[in-house]
Amino acid sequence: SQLIDIMKASKIPLISSGNNLDVVRKVICSGYFINAAKVKNLKEYVNMRSGLSVWLNKGSSVWGAGMVQEYVVYHEVVVTGKEWMKVVTGVEGEWLVEMGGLFFGMGGEKGAREQGREEERMEEERMRKEGEKEKEKEKREEEEEKGRRKKRSGKQKIG
Repeated sequence: SQLIDIMKASKIPLISSGNNLDVVRKVICSGYFINAAKVKNLKEYVNMRSGLSVWLNKGSSVWGAGMVQEYVVYHEVVVTGKEWMKVVTGVEGEWLVEMGGLFFGMGGEKGAREQGREEERMEEERMRKEGEKEKEKEKREEEEEKGRRKKRSGKQKIG
């Protein structure tokens, strides 16, 4: 009823998807693509962002669908002994590419995970170079200090 009120207030026509549930599933995918998972086996999926295992509950409508969904999106994870997906919807892989291709690195540009890894590598390289420069600086300072000590000890012997 709240959604209907919002649609009426926004002057959006109330149109049914009829029997085309793919329209509804695609809309759900567009909002939850960041919680996407790919099937690993009958009950286990792997979160496409984190790579962690998430499990399909036997009470899920996806479980009772009679076929294994290759990709799903979910609303949340409940952690008990395992990480169980709640409010799960089967989606098509193409929709994930369409909705979040850049996020997953499937689009024409780098995805968030790949970009994050590249940024980490660049930061590590920057820190490594900075460390090398610091070591070189310390080495120069030590050599300069040795030179000053030598000079002082040479002056003391002469004087």
